[in-house]
Amino acid sequence: MADLNNNTLEEAFLKRIYDEIPMPIFYKDIKLCYKYFNKAYLQCFENVAKNMLNKTSDDFADQKNAKLYYQTDIAAINTGEVQCFKTKIINKNQEEVWYDVYKKPIYEDNSVIGIVGIMKDVTQEVIQTKKAEQMEKMKDYILEISNSLMEKKNIVELFEFILDKTLNLMENANFGSFLELENGILRIKASKGYLDKDAKSFELPLKESYQWAKSKGNIKKTMIINDIHDLSSLMDENVFLKNNKGQPIRSTISAPVFVDNTLFGFLSFDSVKNNTYGIKDYEILEYLRKQINIAITNYKLYEKTIYISEHDTLTGLKNRRYFEDLLVKNIERAKTNDEQFLVISFDLDGLKKINDSLGHLAGDELIRYFSKNLLKMIKEKESLSRTGGDEFLAIIKEETKESFNGKMEALRLFFMEDALIVNSHKIECNFSFGVSSFPEDGETYDLLVGKADDRMYMNKKEKTGGR
Repeated sequence: MADLNNNTLEEAFLKRIYDEIPMPIFYKDIKLCYKYFNKAYLQCFENVAKNMLNKTSDDFADQKNAKLYYQTDIAAINTGEVQCFKTKIINKNQEEVWYDVYKKPIYEDNSVIGIVGIMKDVTQEVIQTKKAEQMEKMKDYILEISNSLMEKKNIVELFEFILDKTLNLMENANFGSFLELENGILRIKASKGYLDKDAKSFELPLKESYQWAKSKGNIKKTMIINDIHDLSSLMDENVFLKNNKGQPIRSTISAPVFVDNTLFGFLSFDSVKNNTYGIKDYEILEYLRKQINIAITNYKLYEKTIYISEHDTLTGLKNRRYFEDLLVKNIERAKTNDEQFLVISFDLDGLKKINDSLGHLAGDELIRYFSKNLLKMIKEKESLSRTGGDEFLAIIKEETKESFNGKMEALRLFFMEDALIVNSHKIECNFSFGVSSFPEDGETYDLLVGKADDRMYMNKKEKTGGR
């Protein structure tokens, strides 16, 4: 059996038997040169097998596999025991195939004369194992998204988090982006691997996108485009962003995201290779797409809850709870950086009279009218809050008391010339205000707001003659 290719009757008969075995079989001599392949081996690897005869693994295998094959050959010879290992090989169809390989030494007169190997195709098992592992990763990923919602400051941060995690799952992807649809225009809200400048300025009508071209406007599920330039005649070249690899995008997989059954945007992953995405990638992204739809819907609800908790529903301004936190933070920052700022207390004059004579809806209109025009005078819009029925507080930086007083006089003149009209009734918008200064008037919330309130009431009394 030193050379199974000899034309003896016995060896010819053995060869026939080996050829009937459906698993690939090979034989190496003591010098680790390949001497024989059965029919199944030749069928699987006919593109390389004919060039392997009388050669060792070093002559054709890549460095990693050649080292593995050599180590298991030597182990089989030295121990006399079966060696088993898993290896990935490219077959004649250029497909990745996984095998469990079993090697055993062949003896003659108590001396090792070669090694016989049998290969078992375990590709499906490997695929299923990898799929199970990916599913576990996805479950962990979705759980992490859900647990992280409370930590994300805005939805862009959520998108960036989603891209980071998904790129770890998508083995074939080089770049990723999340495109949000607004008024028929796609804009990149988050991206990985693309040039920031291009990504931030990117705008594209949905109907000019490759997603629209691929689906012919019927966007429902994840879509794979394995040669994206097949669609290039249907699209503007500006669809393709510059990336940090400096290579053109060849294939993409894009998942539509829906919120309340309305297209919200796309989660897309791009590759510099053609034909890189397959059914496995589709299944991963389709699963993620559905989970992300839920995550973003929940995030939107969370955003709405946060908005309501921080804002006044009538004017849209921040509320007292938010202002209290903001003022405390500004005090701490000012102490650290040796800064100054003003705290302003506002109060509408005569709101009760308007409510009693014209109704609360007219009073609400007056509150909205006052807050809208006051907001135009204040640079830092986040610092203005409605803290009560007709009461407002603001934090003003980079202003002196004198310059701010000048602005308030200009606002009074505006209200005199542009009175509010409600149901044919002319309503004068009069207000009082008081100013306190940090650190001159105090370094605590109570002192600053208290002195601003006192001065506002003094201003109100002055206008009414002390009544």
